[in-house]
Amino acid sequence: MALTMAGFALTTVGATVFADRHHPGGAELYVLAMLPSIPVVCMLAILGMHLARERDEFQRAMVVRSLLWAIGGTLAVGVFMGYVRAFGGVLNLPAFTELVAFWVMFGIAHVVQMRRYRVKSDD
Repeated sequence: MALTMAGFALTTVGATVFADRHHPGGAELYVLAMLPSIPVVCMLAILGMHLARERDEFQRAMVVRSLLWAIGGTLAVGVFMGYVRAFGGVLNLPAFTELVAFWVMFGIAHVVQMRRYRVKSDD
């Protein structure tokens, strides 16, 4: 997972620097914008493989609930940001904001569940 996050950071920085210097358009712009999303898909695939391998149904359910809370929270933040922009407000956050918000919300949801059920970490 750390490798895919590093890949995301590298492709984000690389794509941003390239876009600032070369001002791509057309298909080149879309390919450039797609590059940082490849590690995101890999992150989700790794998480899916982890869920498939998890034998403890309770632990699996906690991860799924955390994912659902993170998806819902990220969707709410995205809708809010979209309406602020649509209504003329200036809210230009970096493109990676949704991904960071997703993982922060996932972490918060997971910690809340661990405390709620008093689950001790396997680590």
